Amino acid sequence: MFLVAIGRPRFDAEGKITFSGKIGIFPFVTKEPTKRSSGNRAAGTLETKAMTSVTRDKVRSNLINDMVPTIIKKWSREDAYLLIIVRQDNAITPIDPNDRELVLT
Repeated sequence: MFLVAIGRPRFDAEGKITFSGKIGIFPFVTKEPTKRSSGNRAAGTLETKAMTSVTRDKVRSNLINDMVPTIIKKWSREDAYLLIIVRQDNAITPIDPNDRELVLT
């Protein structure tokens, strides 16, 4: 499962793109050490695995720790005063829009 962030592209007065609208794709994965060695890797090597269950807390953590900082980093300086609204389409575990930690980020 992935959390994808996109936005509306922004253009300057000359029609040049100042913000492409592409923010990022944030996968829900964990890194676990392997238990046994094989011909491809030694025991203890970190292996990336997909999360089997994504809960509201994991989605919230991903929003606050990964997505929002990336949006702020890519956001143009001219639009810095604008409010950033996160819309959660098809979300099974939607995060409350008035979540105190998310609003203060």
